Amino acid sequence: MDHDVMEGLVRQWLQHHRGHAYCSECIARELKQDPVLTRTAFNGLAPRHRAYWAGACDCGKVGFRYGERAG
Repeated sequence: MDHDVMEGLVRQWLQHHRGHAYCSECIARELKQDPVLTRTAFNGLAPRHRAYWAGACDCGKVGFRYGERAG
């Protein structure tokens, strides 16, 4: 799958689950995709898109969430 397409899927997933952080592995499982592809999409997410913030996924790993920055 193309990197831009995967990044778009990850962004869309996070937007649909606004305010809740997910790691790349949990998103990959939900999207039925290769975790390596979702992890690669994560690498460019925060530096380029200011609406995505680091946070703890329910599984305990670091992930991203969409929405306002937690204060």
